[in-house]
Amino acid sequence: MRKCLSLFAQLGSVIMLGSAAVGLPVPVKAQAGQPKAPVAPTDGKTTRFGPPPPKIGAATLTFRLRHDWRLDGSHIRVTSYGHRVGLYGSVPNYHQRRIARQIAQSMIGVTYVADHLRVLSQPPPAARLVADVQARLAAHSVTAGAPIQVQAYRDVVTLTGTVPSLRVKQAAIRTAYDTPFVSVVQDHLAVLPGATGDALAAQVRSALARDPHASIRFLRVLVNGSYIYLRGAVFSQKAKRAAGDAAAAVPGVTGLTNSLTVLPASLR
Repeated sequence: MRKCLSLFAQLGSVIMLGSAAVGLPVPVKAQAGQPKAPVAPTDGKTTRFGPPPPKIGAATLTFRLRHDWRLDGSHIRVTSYGHRVGLYGSVPNYHQRRIARQIAQSMIGVTYVADHLRVLSQPPPAARLVADVQARLAAHSVTAGAPIQVQAYRDVVTLTGTVPSLRVKQAAIRTAYDTPFVSVVQDHLAVLPGATGDALAAQVRSALARDPHASIRFLRVLVNGSYIYLRGAVFSQKAKRAAGDAAAAVPGVTGLTNSLTVLPASLR
């Protein structure tokens, strides 16, 4: 037993001498009564994936809220703690409350927004809000005549029904959001089923070819069931939007991801 312990001790000495010879750090056992080596302080947030996102300053967000023309008449106070933001004060209506919340959520570094804003004007009765949304849908060139049912509870509007295309669905949601006093739109609209796979991709290519505003340099249409992915290059941002609208108008398209790249002026 003593021979084995002596052999292990000699082996440990050889390993430490070899580590010192190649320049590797050699662990040193602290003696009794000696202070331990200082440890570098850490904030507990930096990880091996990189530093945390920058913290948001209340002054930066306050400046954006104060100079946004859509928030006229509002009095908003901002507090920040790390990556959390709190909104306090008052706004004239629910629409401005939603805008303030969206601006705060769009700030880099913000991970949570606590909305404590007080709305000065109460929303109209549910029947009146439903009538306002239905009137806007009937007046819109894309959603006119679409079988869309509207329900309302306070500032929340729910859209149900089956529409002929994804473009009608997107237009209905935008129109409901643009209605005064509407803060949240719950989308329960379904799109009529149509062609899928290669047949649907061919219909999308045909629709883009017929659209005079969708000037596309290169185009690739990918299909996953009834979901469309647009890849390629266009000459302007207007052409990219036109291509997305044309593809969304094809019957049977239930979802769309527009990844078209706008070419720089030197390549047009």
